[in-house]
Amino acid sequence: MMHFKRGLSGRALHYIALFVVLNLAFFLSMALVFSMPDSDVRVNVERSMRLLDGEGGYPRIFSPGDYSVLDSVTDTIMIGKALKGEEGNAFFAAMDVSGYGRYWHGYQVLLRPALRFFQYHEIRMIQGTALLLLLAYLLCLAGRKGDAKPALALMLSLCVTNFFIVPMNMQFSNMHFLMMLASIAALWAADRRWSAHRLGLLFFGMGACAAFFDLLTTPLITLGVPLLLLLWRRAGRPDAALRGELAFVAAKSIAWGCGYGFTFALKWALGTLVTGTNIMADALSQFGLRTSGGGDGIFTVQEALMGNLRGILSLRLEMFLPWIGGCILLLLGAAVLLDRTTLARAPKVLPMLLVGTFPYVWYAAFRNHSGVHSWFTFRGQMITVMAAACSVLYMIHGRACAQKIKGFFQKRS
Repeated sequence: MMHFKRGLSGRALHYIALFVVLNLAFFLSMALVFSMPDSDVRVNVERSMRLLDGEGGYPRIFSPGDYSVLDSVTDTIMIGKALKGEEGNAFFAAMDVSGYGRYWHGYQVLLRPALRFFQYHEIRMIQGTALLLLLAYLLCLAGRKGDAKPALALMLSLCVTNFFIVPMNMQFSNMHFLMMLASIAALWAADRRWSAHRLGLLFFGMGACAAFFDLLTTPLITLGVPLLLLLWRRAGRPDAALRGELAFVAAKSIAWGCGYGFTFALKWALGTLVTGTNIMADALSQFGLRTSGGGDGIFTVQEALMGNLRGILSLRLEMFLPWIGGCILLLLGAAVLLDRTTLARAPKVLPMLLVGTFPYVWYAAFRNHSGVHSWFTFRGQMITVMAAACSVLYMIHGRACAQKIKGFFQKRS
């Protein structure tokens, strides 16, 4: 018992140490970039603001629908916050961020130095190129060892959630960058057979980084996508029992949530302490608003869910849903008849399907925010689409079915 308690306290100390190190790095990196004088970035900020003003607040790309809209308003805010105003204390500027202190605004660590050399349209091109290169690497990594199914599921989830416009918007790109980096780190850790404790620390760090960089867009994808990729790798292990996999999902989700929540809470406390403004009260007020049905509009849980569901149907998929559903059922039915092990693999996909419900829990919890901003929060459902695709692809053993069909025709001939 004493040995167990010592081990438990030792693991807790690892989380505390990681939390302290990460948040110290966040605080100091923000202070460092805000120590740059405004004169270094002012010219490119002003030129970028004029360019964004010419585009309009919410330009539609590729489609006239509400779910193909760029959030140029938030990009304008992000660029505007790169100017700290009065040349003063870098720590104050880093915590206040021109009166918008309830977020960390960690993107400024990259954006502010970039604005010293580039304008918005150039940053957009660099960002888009980097994002696509990172995606290509992630897909190669996910499809290693001759198993392209998880990479295919990831690609499908990106297509259904209209990823095509994401590289053109800084607001949208932040969490997609972090999701890809987190997924690469998770696959790297899986290849090296990291212990459950080390994976927990990894997910804790992912949650902390999501709180640092995000403005409450789609932070959950930094949890769901890496978790699904890990579950796919673990599903092939002979010791992967259902109870253990469900516990794995719960433990890593809690670790991510603690990293995310504690990092936000520390920002509110630090911001209040450094600036002398009650950022904590403002943040808690906004938290209450975003988890309610009031504010910008009255939203029930059902309305918030439906608003986001319409996002993944915005590509006219509703016309094909009966056909898509029918084809999936037909394939599963054929697979059951051709390969008796198909149903035996069903318990393996239950943890994946559980992860697929995460976005809807988020929408229900933050129903005001998810209802008002469903035109971009809907992208969190890439977790759901990927979970469903992974489940179907895992259950259907294509090679076994093909051999069965081939054997059938050989007997007939």
